[in-house]
Amino acid sequence: MSAPPLPIDLADRYLELLGVEARNPDDGLLEEIATRHGQRVPFENLTKLRLHAERSRGPARRPDDERFVRQRQELGAGDTCFGIAHALGGLLARLGYRADWVGARVEGGRSVEDGHVACVVTWRDHPLLVDCGFGAPFFEPLPLERAVAARETVVPYARHRLVPAPADRFRMERWDAGTQAWVVLYHLHARPRPFDHFHERIDESFEPAPDRTFLRGLHAVRNEAERQTALRTDRVFTTTAAGVEERRLAGFPEAVTVAEESLGIARDHTEAAVRALRDGLGVDPFDPERRGGA
Repeated sequence: MSAPPLPIDLADRYLELLGVEARNPDDGLLEEIATRHGQRVPFENLTKLRLHAERSRGPARRPDDERFVRQRQELGAGDTCFGIAHALGGLLARLGYRADWVGARVEGGRSVEDGHVACVVTWRDHPLLVDCGFGAPFFEPLPLERAVAARETVVPYARHRLVPAPADRFRMERWDAGTQAWVVLYHLHARPRPFDHFHERIDESFEPAPDRTFLRGLHAVRNEAERQTALRTDRVFTTTAAGVEERRLAGFPEAVTVAEESLGIARDHTEAAVRALRDGLGVDPFDPERRGGA
C-alpha cells in the first residue's frame, strides 16, 4: 500500500518548515525536498525518549504526522527513521508522487530486518530512494535500478553509494577515509511494504534492553551543506572536509546547550529527554555508577 497523502493544511505547514513552495511534481521538486529535509530536520531520538517517559503503549508511540510537524514548528525537533519516513511519504503523496516504504537491516549492533525504514518514490516509472531518516547527508534521490552498478552521493565531508545486491536488495555504503575502504551502513530490501508492517519493530524499539541504542543515550544529528554536527550523549562530533573534531561534554546541561545552539533543538525538548533518560530509564553517562542504567 502506497503512502496516503497528508491533509492539505498539514502538508502546507510541512512545506513551509522546509522552505519549499508547492508545485506540480518534477525532478527538481523531489531533489529540493530531499535536500531541504536533510538539512533542516534533525535525526534525533529525543522524541522517542519523551514518548517512552509518557508510558504510552502501541498506537500512541507510533508515528503521528501532526505531532511531527507541530514539534518541528515549536521545538525544532525531528525524529528517528520511522517518524520521518511516515510523514515524508505522506507529504510526497500529497504533492502527486507515488511514495512507498521499504525496510532495511542496519549493519552492526542490533542488526534486524526492517530496523530502518525509508521512502521510495516511483517517478516516470523509475524507483528512487529518498532516505531523510538515517542521519546521513543523503541530499538527493538515488535510483534503485539494478542496471546502475553504483550511484554515489557526495558532499564535502562525506561520500556514500548505493550498490545493487542479490535478491532485490541494495547496500548503502560509506567511504571511510581512514581505512580507504567502503563500509556497509545498511542492506535495503526494495520490496514496498505497508507501514503497519513496521509496527512490530517500532513497538519493540521502546522496550529497554542493553542493545536498544536509542534508549541508552542522547542522539541528534544535523547535516548541512558543509558540515555535520552529531550529539552522542557525552560527546559532540563536528565533521567537515578537513576531518572530524570530537569534544567531550561535561554534563547534561552542556549537551542541552549543544542541541540548542548547534542543532536548533529547543532546550525544553532536550531537557525533557534528559529527564526521561536519567529518571525514567536510570541512565546517566556522566555518572560512572549509572552509565549502564538502573
